[in-house]
Amino acid sequence: MLREMHGTLHALGAEESIGVGGKRLEEFREAWWNNNLEWLHQELLKVPNYAEALACLKEGKTLKTRYADPINMGRMLGFVAYSSFHVGSFVGDGAVTASDLESAFSKWLPHKGDSLGTDMLVAYAERDLNLTPYRFEKAVELWWKGQSDPTFGGREGGQVQKSKNTEVVILNAQGCTFKKVSPTTLTFGYRGVQRFIERVV
Repeated sequence: MLREMHGTLHALGAEESIGVGGKRLEEFREAWWNNNLEWLHQELLKVPNYAEALACLKEGKTLKTRYADPINMGRMLGFVAYSSFHVGSFVGDGAVTASDLESAFSKWLPHKGDSLGTDMLVAYAERDLNLTPYRFEKAVELWWKGQSDPTFGGREGGQVQKSKNTEVVILNAQGCTFKKVSPTTLTFGYRGVQRFIERVV
């Protein structure tokens, strides 16, 4: 995978050779320091092997051996995750707006006091919005930050259900760490894990 990574960086102009920066190094450095996984994913889609691997996964085709590393890369960027509906993984690259989230949550939780576990909401987000658990979490977090009086809110408590997790990379100026993400370990920007989301208005 290391050889493929260097080849990819060279193809995208981020690296001339191993250890030597390319003409687009600053763009990639800024994306890395800001943990801009969306931008990095879009850049990687310009690389045929990555784009083909994700396209095959989307279409349910048999994956070639050479697609293993690109699929793992998509998983680390938060764009590939285990499906709630079938054995295997899916590509959750849906683009959503605040309006899309408002409409979806209003359908899932139509009445004040309604609540659902995050595992169920993750399944709905996969089905209705084509989002992985990580991208669902980040989209909701951003949506709530833009509201002064949110209609929906996270809730702690309840029994933790085991679920498959995906390790998503967290990038920063010091390097990177990994965050385990699963349908039952989402925080949505809160300090603790939120087990439910409730309609409060």
